[in-house]
Amino acid sequence: MTGSILGNEFPGWLMSDGLKVYRRYLKRLRCWAHLDRKAKGLSESLDGEARQFGGQVLAIFEILRRAVYQARETPPGTSNLRQVHGDLLGILMLACQEHADSSHEKTRALAREALSTIGRLSGPSFCRIRSCQ
Repeated sequence: MTGSILGNEFPGWLMSDGLKVYRRYLKRLRCWAHLDRKAKGLSESLDGEARQFGGQVLAIFEILRRAVYQARETPPGTSNLRQVHGDLLGILMLACQEHADSSHEKTRALAREALSTIGRLSGPSFCRIRSCQ
């Protein structure tokens, strides 16, 4: 179904909810709203590891979200998101790597989903998407 709507060679960036049918598109990002909801759920968990990880992801996402919104207000090419927030993306990536094999199913799932998106955000595509070259 997605191929008939988007085409097999969809040239743009696709933001999705993580449904498996979208995985064939290489230029794909996870929707932050979906990741936010999962992190919020974890931050309210009775499991201590899940609660800590969920809170950390929420806090970092909030900082990055504000930065992206601010960058959208500046002329293209004048914002340097990667330089300013590269360390924060690195911290998030390390936290996700540490939890990618967690015994807590939802912690593991969020870590892996976020890692997929972080890899795309930290590469050159992040600046092309957000016009911050």
